Amino acid sequence: MAGNDLRIGNIAKIYYDTVLNQSTPKQLRLLDAFFPDLLVREVPSDRHTKVPAEFNDLDGYIHAVRCGKGFYTGNSTRVIQILGRLTGTARGSVEKERRTAGMIQTRIAGDLANDMQKAENLRDLWALRFASMDQDQLDLLIRQFTDYLNALYRDRMEMSPADRENELFPIRDEVFHDLWYNIAEEWTAGYIDGYANAFTWLTLGALLRDEIYRVIYVYDPQFVPRREHPIHADHDYFYEGDDLDRRFPGIEWYCDRCGAYLNDQEGFDDHHHFWKCRVCGYKNPIGIEEIYDSEEDYKNGNPTDRDMFFRALRERTRELEEEDPS
Repeated sequence: MAGNDLRIGNIAKIYYDTVLNQSTPKQLRLLDAFFPDLLVREVPSDRHTKVPAEFNDLDGYIHAVRCGKGFYTGNSTRVIQILGRLTGTARGSVEKERRTAGMIQTRIAGDLANDMQKAENLRDLWALRFASMDQDQLDLLIRQFTDYLNALYRDRMEMSPADRENELFPIRDEVFHDLWYNIAEEWTAGYIDGYANAFTWLTLGALLRDEIYRVIYVYDPQFVPRREHPIHADHDYFYEGDDLDRRFPGIEWYCDRCGAYLNDQEGFDDHHHFWKCRVCGYKNPIGIEEIYDSEEDYKNGNPTDRDMFFRALRERTRELEEEDPS
């Protein structure tokens, strides 16, 4: 049986062995099958010519061509390393690729928290797969996954705090327990939709790790939104500062773990995608998905409106240029 840690590869192996009697696909094809439209953007091609995949820093997607039945990575070492970190199979520690994988996780979590249709589509994908199984396949999968879930929880509880902290993308204890509640609540319900909900939470937890809290705050265990997403269109954003050399002018950053003020820490630069707090050592993601208009929006996982934010900066840039044409 697959290992008991929370990794996409372990979950996929049980599913492919039990239901499809197939070997688990390679990383890019596997992640696209589990998370369609969240990770990979297709590059137009004749579907026969193999072109190495590339990661685009601007949109946070891996761009790849289809060749045969799946996407193609070719000899793109960087993409393979990023995928290895996302699936938990990479060895060694290339910090650049770890940061990139973290940025992808943050983007996907933000997408799911702000686009209810994406979360619903992902959950419906697994509902269809469970519904298509015959009874023998379903019974076997239930037994296999019940064993896996029990072992996963047991091994997590037996890990030392230091071991949990030193994982590639550590998941905080309180986040793990919230995730586990959603999985257990649905898995023990004993019906197809419940299994689909549990499986979706499990795979998202394995992919997003600590970033899964963004999704947990927005949806209940059945992926029903906990509340309506706020509409920002009833007001507009504006900015009056002149520090436009910053990536996110006017934004104050605080450590997600200890609450320390990051802007004043030596060497802080918001052009980094992550900043390691000099007080507690926590690696904080820095991005538009991390900016909230209010404490309430933060608690409900609703980041600021991306388009309005950057539009306000563009308007301020024009104002300054008009004031000083030189």
